[in-house]
Amino acid sequence: MRSVLSTDGARQSIAMSPGGKTPIFETCPLPSNISVTEITVNSAKISWNPITSAMYYALEYKLPLSTIWTRVATTTNSIILNNLKEATSYQFRLMTSCSSTAGNFTSISSFNTISSSGCTDIFEINDNRTAAKSIVTGTKNYASISSAVDEDWYKFTNSSLQKNVKVTLADLPADYRVELYC
Repeated sequence: MRSVLSTDGARQSIAMSPGGKTPIFETCPLPSNISVTEITVNSAKISWNPITSAMYYALEYKLPLSTIWTRVATTTNSIILNNLKEATSYQFRLMTSCSSTAGNFTSISSFNTISSSGCTDIFEINDNRTAAKSIVTGTKNYASISSAVDEDWYKFTNSSLQKNVKVTLADLPADYRVELYC
C-alpha cells in the first residue's frame, strides 16, 4: 500500500495490483453540523455529526495570531477543550480519519471563552478602520457597546462561494447603525 497527495493536498491511499490496474482512491468525509457549546471561562465543547467510516477525529485549535496548532484526537463526535484562557478568541478546524486515509480539514471556525466578570469584549480596541479586528464568518461573535459614541470596526474575508453577508444584532438597548464597506 502506498499513499500519494491529490491535487487538493489530501492524502489518498492507492492499492496497486500486480497487474498494474488503476489505483482506487478513497475519500474521507468532512465533519458537518459543527457546533460549539458549554463555553466557560476556560473550556468549550465542540460537537459534530458522526461519520460511520471514521476511525477517529482530529481537532486542531490555536489563538488567531498564532501559527502553531494544538491537536487533540477522539473516537467520539465531540470533544471538550480545557485549560483555555479566559475571555479569549480561539480558532479551530476538524478532520476525519477513515480506514486508510486522513481527510481534509474543515474551514477554520472560531469561538470566544467568556470572562469571569460576565463582560466579554475581546475585540477592543477597535474604534477605527485601521484597528478593525478580524472575525471568522459563519460563527457568532460577541462584543460590547461601551457608550453612545462607541464605534466598533470588524473585518472578514469571504470567498466567491460565500457571496452573501448576514449581520444580526440582538438584545440591543437602543437603535444602532450598521455599515458595510468593501
